Amino acid sequence: MVVIGTGLAGRVIADALRGPEVTLAGFLSADLPPDGWPYPVLGAPEDAPGLSRDGRGFIVAADSLKDREAVVRAFPELGYQAVIHPAAHVAADAVVEPGAYIGAGAVVGTGASIGAHSVIGEGSIVGALSRIEPYCELLARVNIGHEVTVKDHTFIGHSATLKDKITIAAGTVIQTGEIVVKDMVMKMVYKRGAWIYKENGPGER
Repeated sequence: MVVIGTGLAGRVIADALRGPEVTLAGFLSADLPPDGWPYPVLGAPEDAPGLSRDGRGFIVAADSLKDREAVVRAFPELGYQAVIHPAAHVAADAVVEPGAYIGAGAVVGTGASIGAHSVIGEGSIVGALSRIEPYCELLARVNIGHEVTVKDHTFIGHSATLKDKITIAAGTVIQTGEIVVKDMVMKMVYKRGAWIYKENGPGER
């Protein structure tokens, strides 16, 4: 497995690749890695197509959704693979799409699905039959109920809770610790128990 990115997200993914099932070949980075970086750096992201010829899998370890998507759009032909931490539990009939990451202690329930290039943080729970669409990020200890749909490009902060059978619109931001009990049909920020309209930033969808 080749990891693209040497930030904090890269370290987290490297920890998940300690098991015998997948071998960490090294990292690709556009920048010099931090001092004391303990893993091999194989080159820059532009070197990925050459490395893919021997069948290696890839995952993007960017510290933001925007950067993660930019890398995938630049190199759509790579063989992206999901990484599931050995300490996570994923139900046998759950679906984890290519490029997704499931963190230590996370639980993905029966019939749930995790979209491509989404991140499920440490200790988070995705309930039965819930769907997390591509390019979403759940930080640590998020609790997603049963039959919840989280649309693409949604960011959910630490320890937030989404109650059962609700739908969250694409591009929504839910702040740390919030409890969401009803649908959100427009791109919003949920903060202090209230929805606030979210304007697009430069380059956002």
